[in-house]
Amino acid sequence: MIHVCDINNFFSWTGGGVRTYHLHKMEFFRGRSDALYTLIIPDDHFAVEREDNIHRVHFPATAIPGAENYRYILDAVRLRRVLRDLKPDLIEVGSPYIAPLIVPWAAEGTGAVICGFWHADYPRAYAERYAAEVMPALGPVAREAAWWFARQTYGRFTATFAAADCVVSDLWSHGIPRVFQTPLGVDIERFHPRHRSAELRASVGAADRPLLFFPHRLIEEKGLSALLDAFPRIWQRHHPVLVFAGVGPGKPKLDAFMARQPDVHYLGYVDDPATMARWYASADAIFALSAFETFGLSAAEAMASGAALIGADAGAVQEWVSRADCGVLVPYGDADALAAATNALLDGDTLRQKAANARAFAEAHFSWDSAFERMLGYYKEVVAAGSAAALAPEPRRWLT
Repeated sequence: MIHVCDINNFFSWTGGGVRTYHLHKMEFFRGRSDALYTLIIPDDHFAVEREDNIHRVHFPATAIPGAENYRYILDAVRLRRVLRDLKPDLIEVGSPYIAPLIVPWAAEGTGAVICGFWHADYPRAYAERYAAEVMPALGPVAREAAWWFARQTYGRFTATFAAADCVVSDLWSHGIPRVFQTPLGVDIERFHPRHRSAELRASVGAADRPLLFFPHRLIEEKGLSALLDAFPRIWQRHHPVLVFAGVGPGKPKLDAFMARQPDVHYLGYVDDPATMARWYASADAIFALSAFETFGLSAAEAMASGAALIGADAGAVQEWVSRADCGVLVPYGDADALAAATNALLDGDTLRQKAANARAFAEAHFSWDSAFERMLGYYKEVVAAGSAAALAPEPRRWLT
């Protein structure tokens, strides 16, 4: 029996991929005879829920100004008491910054091995980008400082897990050893082309026009400004309908855009997976414009739904589009290239084939059961090794 404990300050009940990852992980572990699973949830109160072999620990955490619905666990002393009561065999740290510093201290005396999951490309997506907004020359300095910090934290963990091959290579090249590639999954039955809805398309005026979908947080990281700049040129040529689903600080910019641009619709935050599945399957193509995805769960859900991708030519999305031949790639943040590539995709006769390729690849490679079976095997291997010294430093890759 192995006891796995996840601690992740990126978990939020209104979050995206990280929340989905942990909820499906709970379902995978539920009722198993060979494992226990505990999720420590940053919250505004303390409570423990036990259900079969699943524990949910709601842990008091500090709200983050400007990051709605996200909290950071800072009380290392209380966390140490909780971990000593839980006695996990393996602790997975799923967020950077604070957790990689306090969890190893809090876990002392438990005998647990500490691992990380690289859910965010924070040296580039956050450190470099935000520093460059203050002064462009600060961007590379902040990025290298973040990689140094990653080596002092993730680099000292027993192992680190990463979802995409490009991320594994990135970590290895920046001096982080013992990286295990473990792609995440998709509910390939829920996200399926059969959920395509003529009624849904007609409801936004796309009965006989292309429907394009942007299912992401409204932030610059996701390519929001580039899309708003490019779409009028796409609309002039093809008159597609563009639908947004998500919340974030870019909402005022989207509101101003919608006031002057026809055929743009906003759904807000869509909490119902079945509704999202219908939108994915009903779209002709999905924008996945972030260059910083470490897996790209929304892109994978779109692929499973049989939609082509219009993606950034960097990060995990580039990997899936290239492997599956399921869309087009554009330089991150390049609105001119985005307009040209989208128009070319809608002009050509390959859209349906790329959509079919997307579904075929997701069906063959992305499922939550296979993802967590692979992960559980790695967990058992790492626990059996007992220390970083007992593991080979070279990356362990999934597809070559």
